[in-house]
Amino acid sequence: MFGRAQIVVGSDRAPVIPRTAFVERGGLYGAFVLDKSMKAKFRWLRTGQEWPDRIEIKAGLVGGETILAKDDRRVRDGAIIKTVGKSIGDE
Repeated sequence: MFGRAQIVVGSDRAPVIPRTAFVERGGLYGAFVLDKSMKAKFRWLRTGQEWPDRIEIKAGLVGGETILAKDDRRVRDGAIIKTVGKSIGDE
């Protein structure tokens, strides 16, 4: 007789961000999180698995938070971000 079993030991759900959103400021790595008033706040992040185009975040972000999708060296902590054109949800 022959049998095959697959046992899942555990699963992990973690946010994933685009690699372009992951920034380095003063030797610290993180992303800019936008609050309801579109003010950018730098947040330190602990990373997990990395792929060519995205990075798993183990600590520092909660699902549903809005992040700045692409690093712009001009953005500083506390900067107000203005959007131009349609957002993803407007389509």
